[in-house]
Amino acid sequence: DCYTFQEDRSSSATLPGVMTRYRAHNIVINIKDQNKKELNKIGLPGGIDFSVGTAESQKNWTWALVGDNKEDELMTLLHQHGVEASDFPAQSFAELYDEVYERSLSTLDVVGGVLTRTIKIIKVWLHAQVLNVDHMLLVKAKWQKGSFDALTKDQPISMRMSVDQDWSEALEEALTTRLGLNTHFQKQFLSVDNGSHKLTEEVGYSRSYPGLKTL
Repeated sequence: DCYTFQEDRSSSATLPGVMTRYRAHNIVINIKDQNKKELNKIGLPGGIDFSVGTAESQKNWTWALVGDNKEDELMTLLHQHGVEASDFPAQSFAELYDEVYERSLSTLDVVGGVLTRTIKIIKVWLHAQVLNVDHMLLVKAKWQKGSFDALTKDQPISMRMSVDQDWSEALEEALTTRLGLNTHFQKQFLSVDNGSHKLTEEVGYSRSYPGLKTL
């Protein structure tokens, strides 16, 4: 029997305060003959990656080995360490999966018996002389997921780094993505104070992933 039914409960991101029940019906379908030319558009028979849609509506697909279910692996890992994905806000589990397995923006490791999410962040303090007085650029307001994020107010330029990204590379990317200053502009008009670079470490619990320790 390849049919399964799963039910999860979590608070809705679009309807704050409303508990939402997500019912998922899972069913296995087997392709009879993968050599049919009509199936070329979905990457068969060679198991080639393919895309559907364009621009913002585009979705990329890949054929993965059966049994290589990273979602179940992540769910089991969280549960084994007392972190219940059902307590996460809506879509947070999918976002955690994406940042760990797809974009390599964080890692999950057991540190001292506690499951810990490790992320790297670059913070850039951009200085300029305004009316002969030293100023630095800070966030005035940020809207995220349809609401104002007060925690980012008065923060410097910041960006999540990939696991294996060098800080200098992340610096250039942050200035490009956050302010639209390309690499050529940066080299011509900005001067990096390499002596100001320092590494700090903070430990806390994420708002997006309740119960998951974040380093």
